[in-house]
Amino acid sequence: LFRNIPIAMTEDKDVKLGVQFFNHFCNLMILNHSTDTYYLSTSNKVNQPINSLDANVIIQAGKFVVSDQNRSSNSTASALTIGEEIKSVNGKSVADFKDKCEFILWKYNYPENELTLEKMDGTKIVVKRSSLR
Repeated sequence: LFRNIPIAMTEDKDVKLGVQFFNHFCNLMILNHSTDTYYLSTSNKVNQPINSLDANVIIQAGKFVVSDQNRSSNSTASALTIGEEIKSVNGKSVADFKDKCEFILWKYNYPENELTLEKMDGTKIVVKRSSLR
């Protein structure tokens, strides 16, 4: 049983667990595809809630696009919409990254509590890390 884990839900997507979840909560995972059985050994480290940014951006068709959004009443991403194209992330354009993998690596290693997203009209939105509310 895992508690206090923020999730992103989209109507047209399957339920998925990401690498960050397994890295944070598990120390061993066994995938037995022949029997469709999966085993997790939970980590013994003290689990702090995963505080993600109130919005997530991906590279899609050569553009930054908002893929996830915290929609709580005190979200710092309320001025964004899922699927919206973004001009820059912390002043970086898509061209500043060699490929999607380099961007994902940068994003997952991003340590700061705020990220500045520039909308296509030039408006800058400071997205902060959410806390479990």
